[in-house]
Amino acid sequence: MGVERPTRVQISPPPLMQIVSITKNYFDLLVHDFARIYSEKKGRRFTIATSNDYLRRSLTNFPDWCFAVVNDEGVCLGGVFCRLDPNYEGQYLFVDSLQVFEPYKRQGVAKLIFQTLVSLVKKKRIHGIHFLIDDRQVFPKSWYKKMGFRPSGWVDYEIELHKIKL
Repeated sequence: MGVERPTRVQISPPPLMQIVSITKNYFDLLVHDFARIYSEKKGRRFTIATSNDYLRRSLTNFPDWCFAVVNDEGVCLGGVFCRLDPNYEGQYLFVDSLQVFEPYKRQGVAKLIFQTLVSLVKKKRIHGIHFLIDDRQVFPKSWYKKMGFRPSGWVDYEIELHKIKL
């Protein structure tokens, strides 16, 4: 009896990723994904039009803080839209949206986005990074905590007008 040789497992290297400006095509993809992600079944809904307006404000006013991540074939893997928030002492970068398309999650796309943001923030001597998350979702909240982000202490409250008790 011969000894069975182990089969070789070929591990594919991670796709090459690069940071690029947001083109119209990438913008449209990110707008549609934003509308899908940030629309609840009941209550608040982002339409394509409102998502377009929301993200375009950051892209128009702060183009240096908005970018996409593409692979070596030019496929958009995700992107980020940010703005400088002058309401905080020491100036913070406010992340309006960080998105990674579903097939590319857990492949280092979001990490590359944050590494790039941190590098830019350091160069511009900005104090820190601020964003809002949906506290009901375990991920990405756990990922942000793992990177060292902490709750700021602010809590978002809302009410529908017909439910106000005066």
